Amino acid sequence: MGKSRQIKRRRVSTKNILIIGEGESERDYFTQLKHHIKSENKVENKSENLNAGGNFNIVPDKSENSDFKTIFERAEKNKEDYQWIFCLIDLDHILNHSLYDKYLESKKQIESSGNIFVIESCPCFEFWILLHYEYCGASFCHCDDLIKNKLKDYLPEYKKGMIKHYYPQIKNKQELAVRRSKESKDNRDREIQSETFGSENSCRISFTEMHILMNKLLDCECKI
Repeated sequence: MGKSRQIKRRRVSTKNILIIGEGESERDYFTQLKHHIKSENKVENKSENLNAGGNFNIVPDKSENSDFKTIFERAEKNKEDYQWIFCLIDLDHILNHSLYDKYLESKKQIESSGNIFVIESCPCFEFWILLHYEYCGASFCHCDDLIKNKLKDYLPEYKKGMIKHYYPQIKNKQELAVRRSKESKDNRDREIQSETFGSENSCRISFTEMHILMNKLLDCECKI
């Protein structure tokens, strides 16, 4: 993460961000991100004896169950305790089990809370990891397909739950991944507008909205 993105601000009251993912990959990724930000800011602010230069506390979390209903219920339960809550949703299971319409209904309801945001990835969170290495416009029905056919070109031993071992390799590629993430979302939106899609087929295009979350963290920075 380039230091040019780090914002130096006066100290203000701490605000909290809760990030709820479906599994260990999401939780471990943001745990490593916290450690990285903390390490960088300790160096920059050592004369002031500060832990970090921003005003947000990131709380990565893992849902007990990986279905979107459980994630949304957890977000709803915690909405009074956090300024922002981000729900990280993989679409492969939702699409493969014909749950997309029910998911959209639940998503609309949960986002009406005002401080809860849904961050989608198709097929899964690992698409975000892949974007650290290349932009990919291919579609994948399952997360395992993406890992086997693409991600293992760069991380041959990768399995779900192993991201903490690979974070040091990808941390300096995050800004590039953010740009590619936005490109993937823009491309998906253009395809939907230019073609006639069913509600489920529209999400078969690989994309992620992780740039939205990452830009929030980069712009505000994080107090650990």
